[in-house]
Amino acid sequence: MARDPSGWMSDVERIPFREFGHSGVAEDQMYPRAIVHHVMSGRMGGARGMALTNPVGQAPSWHFSIGRDGAIVQHISIWDTGWHCGIDQSVIPDQLVQRFRAEFGRDVNSWTVGIEHEGFSIPAYSTDGKRIDDYLYGDDHPYPEAMIQASIRVQRWVWNSCQWLLDIPAPNDRFDRFLTHAMINPRDRPNDPGAVWDNAVWARVVNGVLAQPAPARVGPETPAVPPVEPPPPQRELDVVGAVSDLRAAMDSTAAALVKLGA
Repeated sequence: MARDPSGWMSDVERIPFREFGHSGVAEDQMYPRAIVHHVMSGRMGGARGMALTNPVGQAPSWHFSIGRDGAIVQHISIWDTGWHCGIDQSVIPDQLVQRFRAEFGRDVNSWTVGIEHEGFSIPAYSTDGKRIDDYLYGDDHPYPEAMIQASIRVQRWVWNSCQWLLDIPAPNDRFDRFLTHAMINPRDRPNDPGAVWDNAVWARVVNGVLAQPAPARVGPETPAVPPVEPPPPQRELDVVGAVSDLRAAMDSTAAALVKLGA
């Protein structure tokens, strides 16, 4: 059961991307299987601007931006795909991501919700070579508490919106559904979101998401506007068996008619 047919979080700012989506996933038909943590290597003003002006073509897009002050902006419905973690064929992802790609699809964008967190994990430069980061996350500059709590809030809402995630029975399997961009593309994005997030924040966020009980089911089932549950595997049509069953039914009917006539 999908709990929110709109796919949009209430009471947060909305700045939709002009272009998003995936050629292999119909609109409103993405099944979020995992959440991907990112660091922006930028600021919220830049994230808002990209959403408003992203060019036509395969431009970056993601579902949520979260500010250092705890501000939350949603850009895409969680039932639609973004373009936040593409990789080429030469990249070898983390083993867990390899398993998920075999199970859910090679393009990680087609089954993940992307969340960008404001700030920098490595030095950033403008096109003319000037340093643009104000500080890097580290021991002297930890991720702000307001941002961490906002991230927990967003991810808890995403998780509780997807019954197929709530139904994952094993705790370790639930933890596996919280990825980082570095796990997906360790060659090109090894510091996204970086060691500080991995060592000091990731477990706090995931525990904060999973520690909260799912909301009680009240009233009728949610209308099937977003995906209700993951689609079953496609099975080949058994033509021979179907014909055999039809013939058996016809023979049975004919025998019954003969008996009635007698």
